[in-house]
Formats: sequence, C-alpha cells, structure tokens
Amino acid sequence: MLNLGPNQFDTVHPLLRGLPRELLIELERCSIWSQFEDGEYVCRAGKPATRIHLLQFGRVVLEVELEASERSEVGILGAGDLLGCPSLSEYQCWPLSARSAGHVVAQSIVAERLEKLLKSFPDFGCEFARRVADRIHNQLSEARNVIARMSRIALDSQVMALELFIANSGNK
Repeated sequence: MLNLGPNQFDTVHPLLRGLPRELLIELERCSIWSQFEDGEYVCRAGKPATRIHLLQFGRVVLEVELEASERSEVGILGAGDLLGCPSLSEYQCWPLSARSAGHVVAQSIVAERLEKLLKSFPDFGCEFARRVADRIHNQLSEARNVIARMSRIALDSQVMALELFIANSGNK
C-alpha cells in the first residue's frame, strides 16, 4: 500500500460533496491516501475495522468466506463508493473481505482521527453519520439482491435436478 498526495484527484468523493471547505480540510487531515494493486486486500473479514475507504479509482470485489479456503463474491464497488463503516471502538471487525480488482486508489479515513473530528464538530457528526448510513444501506441492499439472486439460481438448479431425477426414475 502506497500513500498518495491529496491532490491526486480534482473531484471530491460523492460522500463529501457539499461539505464546507473547512470540514473537507479537516477530513483530509484524518485521511491516508492509499493505493492497492490487483488482488491485494483492502480489508479482511475478522480484522479490526479502523478505516472508511472512499474509493476514488478502480474496483473492489466484496467476498464472504464460506469455508477455510472457499470464498464467494457478493458484490463489486467502484469509484465513488464507500467501503466500510469502521467502528469508533476497537471491538468491531470487518464482516467481509474486500480485494482490489486491478489498481485501486482510496481516501482512507482513520477512525480514531475521525472520532476526534466528530466530537469537535457535532453538527457535522450527525450529517456525516446520515450520509454514511444512507450509502451503506444502499450498498447492503444491492448485496442482498445479489445474494437473493444467487440463492434463487441455486434453488432453481436444485429443483431442475430433482425434476430430472423424478423424470428419469419413471423411465426405469
């Protein structure tokens, strides 16, 4: 992971659009600009969630671990998306893993620094929490739809297999 300068991008992440310049400067102070290469983990399931990653460039594959070495893709995030909502407590962990699919650049906001900022600007804290909650809700809804489609496909294939079995049983 490499740190980049804040002037790498001319546009403000959608989560931060419309915020006063003073707050954007303060958020920049809470951030680390990072890049991830193809296949590199941005976060891993079970590890402490200490950052919010505002994706600026590239794509990230969201995965759940099914068994020790088996993973299943549940979503893809891209530029403009938000990855994670770290707890402001050390006891929260990532519920899933995220791996870069190609080159990824993110503004990674450090939770400990963000917590101090939110205490200094309580009105901003409420607005930021609302924005993050809205984004995460939308992303979770999309992931739920993907999982539901996967479940329906699996169920449909099981029904088809059962129908074939029944049809073939009658031919014996």
